[in-house]
Amino acid sequence: MNRLKFKIIKLITRRAASNKRIPFRKLIVWEPWVGCTPVSEACKNCYYAYRSNTILEKTSDFARVKFTEGKSVVTGFMSDWFHPSADQWRAEMWRVIKDNPDVTFLLLTKRIERFYINLPDDWGSGYANVIIGVTVENQYHTDIRLPILLDIPARGRFISCSPLLENINIESYLKGIQYVSVAGEVAKRGRILDFGWIVSLKNQCDKFGTEMFFKDTGSLVKVNGVVEKVPRLFQRRKAKKLLKLIKTQLHQI
Repeated sequence: MNRLKFKIIKLITRRAASNKRIPFRKLIVWEPWVGCTPVSEACKNCYYAYRSNTILEKTSDFARVKFTEGKSVVTGFMSDWFHPSADQWRAEMWRVIKDNPDVTFLLLTKRIERFYINLPDDWGSGYANVIIGVTVENQYHTDIRLPILLDIPARGRFISCSPLLENINIESYLKGIQYVSVAGEVAKRGRILDFGWIVSLKNQCDKFGTEMFFKDTGSLVKVNGVVEKVPRLFQRRKAKKLLKLIKTQLHQI
């Protein structure tokens, strides 16, 4: 293959990075910093609430500067990409992202209103390998955060409904959204996830051709009015099984 043809193919691959199908079950978790502070109802039973780890600190991931080409990386599960305490570190991590153009980065936040703080000067309409995600747990925060997500300059956007705490309507926000990830609350005192809410979200996403990934059920899931306690090791398997019901037994749910 001549060098010109190789460069053209590589350029097309980079531009398509934010449009490719994301293998949600095979994401590489990258947390350059951990720790967080409560910002909304979703934070009530957060893992870090139990550790009382409200002070952000760097991890060994902060020193990681290279990733395998073609992989998809997610960050924000153990902190928040736009947390104010990470402002001093974010510029360096933006450089890491820019230096790995063939890797897709999914950046998750509940603080989308802080998007423009420490944004790279060359961001423009967004880096081609970055997908910005926002967590929404109820209708209140759906209607506050998603309009901001849709308004920011970004090549890709996703919604994380985790933990989903009530039935929500996201139809008016799905245009311009590539992915929707949904999960229940994983905690000893986890709040109940109603499978009817999942059915509703799946129908909304299908209407707009948006991919929806049901990550896990959380500790408690209600199906047909019956609440079931699901062990941690089986929550993803249970979610996968329930999702099949939408196609095969929707009229029974």
